[in-house]
Amino acid sequence: MFGAKDQVINRYQAIFNPDHLPELTKEEFLSFLKFENNQHWTPLYRQQTIITSDMAALREALLHLVDENVSLKQRMNALRPKGKDPWIKGLSKAIITPILLIMYPDKYGVWNGTAESGMKTLNVWPKIKTTAPFSEKYTAINEILLELSERLQLDLWTMDGIWWGVRKEEEPNLRSLPSAREEVTEDSSKPETVNLPGFGMERYLQQFLFDNWNRVKALGNWKLYEEEDEVVGMEYYTEIGRIDLLAKHKTDSRWLVLELKRNQASDQTMGQVNRYMGWVKSNLAGEGDKVEGLIIAKEMSEKLKFALMVNPNIKFMEYVIDFQLKSNEVIN
Repeated sequence: MFGAKDQVINRYQAIFNPDHLPELTKEEFLSFLKFENNQHWTPLYRQQTIITSDMAALREALLHLVDENVSLKQRMNALRPKGKDPWIKGLSKAIITPILLIMYPDKYGVWNGTAESGMKTLNVWPKIKTTAPFSEKYTAINEILLELSERLQLDLWTMDGIWWGVRKEEEPNLRSLPSAREEVTEDSSKPETVNLPGFGMERYLQQFLFDNWNRVKALGNWKLYEEEDEVVGMEYYTEIGRIDLLAKHKTDSRWLVLELKRNQASDQTMGQVNRYMGWVKSNLAGEGDKVEGLIIAKEMSEKLKFALMVNPNIKFMEYVIDFQLKSNEVIN
């Protein structure tokens, strides 16, 4: 990640240069969203279809973003105006700020979920109102990133990577993520299926659900929680811990706190879910909103079964893994 700095910046400074942006192709922009190319950010590709649906509008928005003749506040207010639809839906802070870093690596830092949770963990998050405009929030955050960069004598590219280290300190079991892009199919050819015992870590189960959320029928009425047009409902930071997955109902005023366990879930899990539900009720939910909980695990303990009987707002689902080989050919 750190060693790729010059290669990535040189490549994408040419692509996002104002002289080239009027000719920017969809393929060039999509290449930036892929981790194997940007070497720094993993979730950028998830809204690629929405962002690139109108390439002419995207080119115009990017030209405005990188125009240093216009104040940062004006640029941010135009891209993400308070109380109005963004210039380009899906062009969130997690994409806007990396492009700024690429173009002006000594001037702008990255604001995304990882940086935000790291700053909050170290108590360096600015005191800004949640209702403040996007421009005001990013300006305050960027000032702190610049100060940290100067104090630590680290460039902003390296600073951005260090937030992963903060997470590893906070969560010692954090490992490199697997490539959890399994396709859920409805193939009538009845492919060979092997039942697997379970995920090796909660993290793998979490990543799989995040990547395949729209394919899980049981969660079809829910969408992962978004802030500033960015999906932030995975490992959502709170002062009392991180919520594995946080979702909102698509039509009703309801919230869903998901707690994941790779093997058996015990009655202690109820305490975790209840705490997070209380936090969401106090900090995110509107008046009259309903907050519910869902425990997903390989199996439940006998104690948890009884605890669930008197907690109607918390439900349990068991997961099953199928590994499928879609071929009738036998390899000798």
